[in-house]
Amino acid sequence: MVLEGRSKVLKGRRKQLEGCRKLVDGHIKLLATEGSWWQAVGNCGMTVGKKLLDGCKKYLAGRRSRKKLLEGHRKMLNCRSKVLEGCRKVLNGRRKVLAGRRKLGDGRRNLFEGHRRVFEGRWKVLEGRWKVLKGRMKVLEGRRKVLD
Repeated sequence: MVLEGRSKVLKGRRKQLEGCRKLVDGHIKLLATEGSWWQAVGNCGMTVGKKLLDGCKKYLAGRRSRKKLLEGHRKMLNCRSKVLEGCRKVLNGRRKVLAGRRKLGDGRRNLFEGHRRVFEGRWKVLEGRWKVLKGRMKVLEGRRKVLD
């Protein structure tokens, strides 16, 4: 029964990984269509996505050893924080673009005002996620020290 439960957990986790991979692939395709600058960002996303999946794999492989488990988690979180950092940079760039467009077209002011609010909301979400990740990383770091 215990083993059956574990295998179900692992199956679920594998599906989750598959979803992660599809998400990363979709992001890369999306970025690749946006020209050379986006291409560079897409390539960066690809390496980060790969590391993220590697971390997940190690996490799954090392379920018996807590040390390996935490190592995998830590790598996964590191990569996620890099992804978030990239997202924040993209949002910053978009905000600048929007600010410039707003100066150009007064007739579109309301439209861009709405856009700006959407981005600010997303920005706050990212900011919150960033704080959560930082906290989790500190917790993992502490656990690792205890294990070492």
